[in-house]
Amino acid sequence: MAVYGDGAYGGHPHVHLAFQAPSGMSYDAMHQAIENSIQRTKGLGIEHDIQPYTSEGWLTYMLDHGTDGLLVELTSPAKH
Repeated sequence: MAVYGDGAYGGHPHVHLAFQAPSGMSYDAMHQAIENSIQRTKGLGIEHDIQPYTSEGWLTYMLDHGTDGLLVELTSPAKH
């Protein structure tokens, strides 16, 4: 899931991303896959924070930015 926001005062553009690991994938393998993707993607890697987290509250927080910022084209089910 990906949500774009401009920050509380409109001057801090950023994207929140939530990933679901494919069934059976370890945290370490998922973490490494994300790190590898960040390093291969131009414009990323400047500031990121990868944390294991399980909470329905996180998705609520992300959507508090408003559904206008929901990047539907970047949202898909986990694949093997």
